[in-house]
Parts: sequence; structure tokens; C-alpha cells
Amino acid sequence: MTLLHSYGEITIVSGIFILVFERYASVFFPTFRLSETYKLWFSLIIIIYLISLSSYLYMMNIVKSVFALLYCTIFASVLYLVSFILVMYLFCVAKKRYYETLGIISLTKRYMLSESYELCRSSLPATISSLAINIVVFISFWCLLFDVIPQTKGQEFFVLANMTLNLTATLFPILFIIGSRKIRRRFAKINPFNQQQEIKEEQQMGVRKLDGHRISFNQSQNEYFEQLQSSWA
Repeated sequence: MTLLHSYGEITIVSGIFILVFERYASVFFPTFRLSETYKLWFSLIIIIYLISLSSYLYMMNIVKSVFALLYCTIFASVLYLVSFILVMYLFCVAKKRYYETLGIISLTKRYMLSESYELCRSSLPATISSLAINIVVFISFWCLLFDVIPQTKGQEFFVLANMTLNLTATLFPILFIIGSRKIRRRFAKINPFNQQQEIKEEQQMGVRKLDGHRISFNQSQNEYFEQLQSSWA
């Protein structure tokens, strides 16, 4: 269980950091993302992540010393802080560049900018909550070392700290899904109750002719070509 907890903790913060790196490239170097050099850089980041994951799991589950816990807590807190700063920066820059480049750059690059803005916006609540929880644990850990929190309560402290970090792993995907419009729309499409409600609303609120028959705005292919032919005549 401890192994899974450590794996989840480092995977969340590393995943945020890798996501931010990918978004940074899409905002400032949209064509670079399609090159072979970008693939090499991204592969290097994945390798660094695997090395960091192995070191984190080793320190947390095999060494288990005070230094190991301190090192892992500082490492996770720094990653969270850097990721939060970059997400906020990209959130502002992507939106600004999207409006400034209207009619200047290609639609493909503008689409990448809009995707970057949307992803930063959707991940912002989850990143803020994870950062806040981790910083609280980080500060309380130092309070324990300097005896602000009595060291006789060390066992209770680590139990509470683990429960708090587990809360991060639980809240992050929930807040990410809530903040993402695309994911919410996909859930709405596969929700049978929502589909029935949409059909019912369409039947009740549809536009009707004077004789009471409902006007359909979803033309069939034959109806489309008939109207197109009549417009050419």
C-alpha cells in the first residue's frame, strides 16, 4: 500500500510537470512539436521521470530515513511550485497570444494556442489544490523537525500526512474532470439520462409551423441537394 501511495504521489506531480512542458512547446514553438528533435527531448524527459520515480520509490520505501522523507517532500514541493508557476504563466500567455495573432498566424497554430489555453484552464484548479496540500504538509514537516509540533507526536503526524497526501491523489482527477469542458461533454454524451432529457427538450422547444408540425433543422442529404439545386435555378 505504501508503494502504491508513493507511486501515485510522484506520478501526479511529474505528470503535471511533463504536461506543462508539452504545453509550453505548443504555445511558443508549435512547429517544433512536429520535429524529430522535439521527440528526442520528450523522450529524454520520460527517461528523467523514470529515474526520478525509481529514486523516489527507493527513498520512500527502502531507505525510510528522516533525510529520505525530507528529500522526497522537498522534491515534490518544488515540482508542484514550478508547475503551478508555469501553468499560470502559460494560462495568461496562451490567451493573450491567441487574440494578438488573429489573422496573422495559421489556423493550425491558433488551434494549438486555444488547446493550450483550455488545458491550462482545466488543470489549474487541480494544480492549485495539489500545490496547497503539499505545501501544508511540507511546512508541517519542518515544524515537526524544529519541535514546533512535538516530536512525540511523530507517528500520529505521519499517519495524518499520508492521509492528506492520499487526498491529493483523490482530488486531482476529480477536479481535473470538473474543470475540463471536453471531458464533461463526453460524459454527458454517454449519459443515457442526459440523452433522454435532450430529446425531450428538443421535442418540447422545437420551432413549429402554423399547422403545428415541427420544423427540423437537421436536413437530410436529399433535402440539402434539393435546396442547393433550387438556389442555382
